[in-house]
Amino acid sequence: MTGHQEGGSTDPPPYINLSNHPLSSEDKRLLEKYAPLPKGFEEDEHGVFHWVIDDYDKKLKQSKENSTVYSQAFTLAGCQWQLHMYPQSTLHPEYVGMRIRCDTVDVVPEDWEKCVVYGVVMSNVNDPNSYENATSRFRVSHKIPASVYDKFIIREKLSKRQTYNDKPVLEDNKVRVSIYMRTILDDTGVLWEYFKKGYSSYEQTGYAGLLAQDRCLPLAPLLQSLFHIKQLRTTMESAVYADNEPDSLLAIALLELFAAMKKSTRPVSTTKVESAVKLLGVATQPYPSNSQIGEFTAAFLESLVAGLTKATRSKHIEILLGGLKRTTTKRVGGGDTKRLSFFQRLGSSDKTVVESPVNPLRLNIRGFHSVADALRNHFSLHILTGDERPRSKGIVPYDATEKIDLLYLPSVLFIYLSRFDIAGTPAKVTKSDADIEFEERLDMAEVIAGSDISSSSSRYTLYGVMVHRGDAERGNHFCILRPTVDDKWFIFEDELVVPVRRDEVFDQYDAKDIACSFNEAKRQRDIVGAKRFANAYMLVYVRDDKTSKIIGM
Repeated sequence: MTGHQEGGSTDPPPYINLSNHPLSSEDKRLLEKYAPLPKGFEEDEHGVFHWVIDDYDKKLKQSKENSTVYSQAFTLAGCQWQLHMYPQSTLHPEYVGMRIRCDTVDVVPEDWEKCVVYGVVMSNVNDPNSYENATSRFRVSHKIPASVYDKFIIREKLSKRQTYNDKPVLEDNKVRVSIYMRTILDDTGVLWEYFKKGYSSYEQTGYAGLLAQDRCLPLAPLLQSLFHIKQLRTTMESAVYADNEPDSLLAIALLELFAAMKKSTRPVSTTKVESAVKLLGVATQPYPSNSQIGEFTAAFLESLVAGLTKATRSKHIEILLGGLKRTTTKRVGGGDTKRLSFFQRLGSSDKTVVESPVNPLRLNIRGFHSVADALRNHFSLHILTGDERPRSKGIVPYDATEKIDLLYLPSVLFIYLSRFDIAGTPAKVTKSDADIEFEERLDMAEVIAGSDISSSSSRYTLYGVMVHRGDAERGNHFCILRPTVDDKWFIFEDELVVPVRRDEVFDQYDAKDIACSFNEAKRQRDIVGAKRFANAYMLVYVRDDKTSKIIGM
């Protein structure tokens, strides 16, 4: 294995770290192509290494006898590395297998880790334009000292003539193997982590996660969001509960769950909360379907607020989690006069006023680019038509207008994005994957025309995002939370808790940059692949003037 030096007559020895030496312009170009720096991360070191094999048939024979062919060792980021090549992969004989192994893992501290992205190129010795390549990325540690290797390059491609220059990669029994490699500085501690290999959520983040039952999966993100509301926990701990009331049973179950979550280093079961949730009577199945999440969240919060209001004999919890809105519906003119008069005589009214909690604020997102746009539409005057029309005595529909006004906003605002719906015959749950941007800062006074809400109580900052990964019928729910006043975000998916960068929260990332290359790491790839703007279904905002009192431990 040798290295290039731009303008030099001799290559440096293979053990010299080439990131300390100038590379050729071609090496620089290919380094960017095959070992790109993930967006938002900084490089530790980089290197380019070349290895000419002039007896490939011999190496193939050795591979059949001993499985592996080894390169010379090379140094990068203070560590010794080696290319392991499998000209005929054991698991997949039709492939050439390759992997990079760190030979320093046995002598470094036990908590030592490195993030590595690399590309391997096999090219014609005399014509580098004839080549095959593959890339990989992994987190090397004591537990995982090497990258994956079983399927890298298809063997038969090496000896076939390239269509664009009529030369094969492997010619005259010779081939060049080039390695383009970077080590990455990781401020999250979990970049390219393989979560099945002994990952501890508590050790990594200080949060243990939940052991949610299947029927409780849509509830787990809501539980995590509520747990980190400090003011809610304090209120629950000081309340006096009545026995055998459904609302009290839910509050008591939550109190026990939150107490366990505060002190446990292992995931906490949600079984007791699940039992209390059944009494809400929202789900038509053993657990809430995706189309019922909005209704379920509303019933859950309403029950919690009612139970704590009774237990504390105070409106404080309504201000924290409830809020109050007024919905005014007015009949518009037109239609059959006799019919209108008839139903008016039956007691129907031209005007209906209903007051109800703000949370969760349910938004129609179809056709809107951002949450702010959808909010402006939500609080504007609407003409109700079609299935939206109210009915006189529940029988005859009539056209009407509807206007929603806010009487007071809650300290914690839940905004449900209506991404799921039921349509068709027979009825089937559908999911909209339309992108809708959610703002980090939200001023409700700006999005509600003519609002008299004071500026001090209308400004919110994003605290949590609940995300569904999967299709309309299946998938998993997780939340991304900023559980303290610091700008540190975490993904909570059941027992798994992972620190994330803020650009992941606001979709300013490429999923392939963050997911590791291990074939078994499907869960990790699915989590980062669920783009937030297209899969978020609930947003949680906290009032700016209440933040320090509301969130944190």
